[in-house]
Amino acid sequence: MTAKRKGEGAEAGQGNGNKKGKTKENNEKVEALVDVEVASGGGCVCVAAGAKLFVLRQGEPRWCELRGGQGGDAAAVKCLAVSPCGRYVASAGNDKSLKVWAVVQGEEEGKCLWSATFPKRVSSLAFSADSGVVFAGDKFGDVRCLAVESPRTKETDKGTEIDPRRVLGHFSSIITCLSVSPCGRYLASGDRERKIRVGCVPPSPVESGVHEIQAYCIGHSAFVTALCFASSRSLISASWDGTVKLWSCEDGAEKDSVHLGAGFGVDTASPISMALLEEKSMVAVATEKRGVCLVQYSEEEGKLKPVRWIAPPSIDFVPVSIAAGARGDLWVAGCEVKPNHLGSAPSERGWYSEEELKAIQGGGGEAGSDPGSDPGSVLAAVYTLSTGPEAKYLEKQEGVWGGPGAPPVVLVENSKRVRGLQLVPSELHKHVYPLSEREYRKRHQAFRVHGDRGLN
Repeated sequence: MTAKRKGEGAEAGQGNGNKKGKTKENNEKVEALVDVEVASGGGCVCVAAGAKLFVLRQGEPRWCELRGGQGGDAAAVKCLAVSPCGRYVASAGNDKSLKVWAVVQGEEEGKCLWSATFPKRVSSLAFSADSGVVFAGDKFGDVRCLAVESPRTKETDKGTEIDPRRVLGHFSSIITCLSVSPCGRYLASGDRERKIRVGCVPPSPVESGVHEIQAYCIGHSAFVTALCFASSRSLISASWDGTVKLWSCEDGAEKDSVHLGAGFGVDTASPISMALLEEKSMVAVATEKRGVCLVQYSEEEGKLKPVRWIAPPSIDFVPVSIAAGARGDLWVAGCEVKPNHLGSAPSERGWYSEEELKAIQGGGGEAGSDPGSDPGSVLAAVYTLSTGPEAKYLEKQEGVWGGPGAPPVVLVENSKRVRGLQLVPSELHKHVYPLSEREYRKRHQAFRVHGDRGLN
């Protein structure tokens, strides 16, 4: 991925309203969005880095790359899901397409089974409990679904195309995360407007939709970043406001809420990704700048308790996405970036401050590069993480990118132009106005467009 400004190309004049299409040299430093994801299911682990997909099948020692149907100009993967059976992988990127891959399926193994184009960019993915349906939420607030093995089609001017069915909507709010309950009865969806909707999934959602609402879970003060079902009765959510909450699926009641920084001397710890460790009644939460936090939950008591922070293996590694392994361990995907490469002064690095560097080093992290080292690239990296009494990072997975000796995936080609990294899309940080101010702005806009008629 090449570093780009928010909503623009790397060069001025691209997508910025310049009608003449002129470009000019621009040396302004930009923020780079880190495109790396990890997902697991049925003993299979999949990693997306940039536009590439790598999978580790259960019982196999080597990773392999999923290649079929994906050209060299493919868009970077923004969201990823692995089916509970471990046979399928779903991926989506900025090109508004959803691809479903066969992981273990005879002659189709490792190939793209089909690709569907959506009206808006897909922002979140989830499989049904029986692995027969894939749900996809988009940035317009709609959730659509398709049968995995035989997706619905329609005839158009361009020929036969796959037709995703719209099953529910969030009223023009970006869908940030999706999760399906283990029993397959509920579909939970979180959005940028801080809402969580729990819908009832019928036996055939592709045919009948998910129109029945079981509950709304309201309580976060920032956009929802991750959802997972602790059981068919309880839902756990994480939000950019730094909290993790436990909800009742039946009525949307908030059972408990914890601030991840409480009790650890941490002011801010914004969750990015979350993984469920059901056997240990625990969730692992990857946070911005602070590493991974393990949170214990009790359904009977309705309580959450942060039990442990796990520092990154070094100050060069930034965790971005997390998934549970088949043996109770964790897979953590992120990027390796030298803090000194992002500017000479701490305020210009846009990532770690001097205090944060000291805190991470004190928590077990190793020292980074020398201040005088030359700027380089931001690389994708994957680690395994133990969750036992002495939870720690175990080892770096060097063979993810095609075996020992294979070069890692470059996420940002030239860090000289990078002033910082974005771990979540900048569009999620847009200001959310309160309801009273929203009404005023709506009426004011109507007056500007229609005059006095717009106020009637």
